Amino acid sequence: MNFETQEMITLPVQDNFCFSFEQMNINSTFQGLWTRLAVLMRSSIYSSLLELSNQPIVMNALFQLPVEFKDSFQMFYGAEVSQRYANLFTDFLARGSHVVDGIKTNNQDMVDQATRGWYLTGDHIANFLGTINLFWDSRQWNLLLSQYINLKVQMILSIATEDYQKEMDLLNRIFDLTSIMGSYMARGVIARELQKTGC
Repeated sequence: MNFETQEMITLPVQDNFCFSFEQMNINSTFQGLWTRLAVLMRSSIYSSLLELSNQPIVMNALFQLPVEFKDSFQMFYGAEVSQRYANLFTDFLARGSHVVDGIKTNNQDMVDQATRGWYLTGDHIANFLGTINLFWDSRQWNLLLSQYINLKVQMILSIATEDYQKEMDLLNRIFDLTSIMGSYMARGVIARELQKTGC
């Protein structure tokens, strides 16, 4: 998929560098978290719009993600920074849920306000990440998060209008995007750790 992105992070290592098990673990962790975001948000959209009985379980799993991000961040950034990120990410999820609620109740004002708030929260996350890791560019995070929100809004509308083929196409694009986001986050963490240890 053709997503607008800057060059991915170049790690500060020699040409013969090999990833350690711990570094591979970091990549796997963040790839997994962003992929689960795509999956759980999709499940939450369906459960809300169709009023499925599993909605409380799905929403609980979705809003557990900020805690999992916090736990993954904590060993690299400490408790305070990790909690701030978790708080921002919780707001990010809530804004998306409000868009779904607005579409479900046919409340265009609510949809518009929640969508603006969703993009604004994405800006806040991008700016925050840009301040805690010099290998993360806030403009790049802003671009990635904006693309994610745009695709998710399209997905919500596709499910609401029962355009399931379009929704499936969007899902594939979202998976491609979250793979990029997970890799970008992981490589930033790894690059920062390598710089700290002088490798």
